[in-house]
Order: sequence, then structure tokens, then C-alpha cells
Amino acid sequence: MKRIYSIAMLITLSAWCPFSVYSQTCCTGGAPITGGFQIGAEKKGNISFGAIFDLNRINALILEGQTLDDDRILRNTNSFIFQGNYGVSDKLTFTMLIPYVWLNETISGSISETKSETSGIGDLTLLSQYQVLSKSRSILTLGLGVKFPTGGSQLKGQNNFVLPITLQPGSGSFDFILAGQFSTSLFESRQSLSFYNSLTYRLNTESDKVTFHDTYQFGNELLVLSGFSDQVLLGSTILEPSLMLRFRHTGQDTADEHLNPNTGGNWLYLVPGARVKLSSQISSGITADLPIYRNLKGFQLTTSYRITFSLFVNLAKKTLSFDIDNSQ
Repeated sequence: MKRIYSIAMLITLSAWCPFSVYSQTCCTGGAPITGGFQIGAEKKGNISFGAIFDLNRINALILEGQTLDDDRILRNTNSFIFQGNYGVSDKLTFTMLIPYVWLNETISGSISETKSETSGIGDLTLLSQYQVLSKSRSILTLGLGVKFPTGGSQLKGQNNFVLPITLQPGSGSFDFILAGQFSTSLFESRQSLSFYNSLTYRLNTESDKVTFHDTYQFGNELLVLSGFSDQVLLGSTILEPSLMLRFRHTGQDTADEHLNPNTGGNWLYLVPGARVKLSSQISSGITADLPIYRNLKGFQLTTSYRITFSLFVNLAKKTLSFDIDNSQ
């Protein structure tokens, strides 16, 4: 009864507070472009490209850090992200990310249910990556990027109603991305066993192109991915299993110069995965995000699980790149 009463109070308050009840969720608008991409250095003049499919099921309701036994709200964010890389030099690589996003949400009531859906091109991201260190057993790469508001942030759904920002392909803002990746083999006798660590920080700016608000600014986001990977030879195929931990922190959103009390928090995910080298130039991978800890502010709808598939083709004969998956 206490949980039901709390939800009822939050929905009632949302009618007059400056934040739409739909905006009271964990997830920023648009595709998770800071996750699932490949960071690394291409040789000068080399080109690689990839296709990333991200399936994010969002139906866990959190109230002040407690998971509620309530599945009346279900949201799916499915993304296809095209990634292209070009080696300007042996150390400098330019990367472009183009997402296409499908979003749908179902809210079940006692008598009927409401469905909303939309799709479209997301926000384009351009990144520059520089290989600071390259030794026989260790590689360090740093990246700097900009996300452009190319995706829709004021699209309409059924009955010509404008959809909330959580159901928009874009965030409506220019954002800046800092990234770093370090990988090293642990033992001289088994150099295929590697320790991997990556960090991505997204600095979000204010937008005046967000539904229901004159101005809106998503909280800044920090993603850290750490763990181990190895290589196993199965016949003529190289399998690369991995086991990682992903930490995510987001600050609170600001709407019309007011903090949104139902945004921001900390997440910790267990991320098992595997990559298969189909040839010297083609690889395919899969990862799963399984939540093991969440400490969120206020009342939020958050990820129950997430699965990411990837396929990368490298047109170079040699490359020094690694897959990462560091999204929301």
C-alpha cells in the first residue's frame, strides 16, 4: 500500500510541478551513442566501419533507490548505429557515428492501455582519437568528440500529440565527449589475457528544442568500463570472451532553471560478452548489461536489461583497435 500511495502522490504532483511525469526517467533522449562504439587507432589511410544493434528494455520502476513490484510501464529503445573510421595518420583516427532509433512505450491501466511510438535519425557524433601509447603489450588511446542535434526532439505521435523527450530520437543539444581507453596483456606467457579499462564523459549543454519546456539540460554522464578478456582458438575460429563491470553516473537534469528531482543517480552493471573473429578483417560480437546495483534519485523508470550486437569490417591488413561498450 505504501508503494502504491507513493506512486499516486508522484503522479499527482507531476500535474503542477515543472517536470512532466514522462520526463521522470533515467534515460537521456536519443540513442546511446557513447556506448557500443569502437575506439582505437587505424593505420594511415585505412578505413573500417561497423554496424551496432542496441536493444534496451526499460521497465524497472525505482522509487528512492527501491525497486517497485510494478510492470505497468514498459519502454523499449532500439538503436542501429553506423560507425565509420578513417586513419589520418598511424596515431590519429577520425570517427563518425550515425544512429537510427526506434522507441515505443506502453502504459497499462486497469481498463485500457496507452501506446506511443516513434522513430528517426538520431544525433550525429564526430570523434577524433589519438593513440598516446603503443607498446608491445599496452595501448592507450584518447578521444575528443562533439554530438550534433541532428535528431528530432519535438516529434509528434498518435493523435498529433507532441511526445516527451524520453521518446524522441534526439536530445536537441550540442554535447561534448571525452573518451579514453587502456588495454594491456597481463602475462608474458599468455599475452591474449588482457585487462581493459575505458572511460567516457559526456558534457551536455542546454537546449531550447525540447518538448514541454522552454529550456532543458540533461545531466552530465560518466561511464567507466573495466574487466578482462581472453582469446580461445576453436578450430580455425578465434573466440574472445570477456567479463566486465560498467559503472554509470549521471547528474540531475535541469528544466527551465529548476533541477528535476527524478533524474540522476548511479548504476553498476555486470557485462558478459564475446567476440568472434570471422576472418582477419571481420569480427562480430555480443554483450549483455545486467544490473547489479542502482541508487537513483526520486522516481525513475530504468533499464531491466540491455543486449548489444556488433559487426565490424576493417579494410586494413593490420589494425590496433578494440571494441568497447560503455553506454546508458
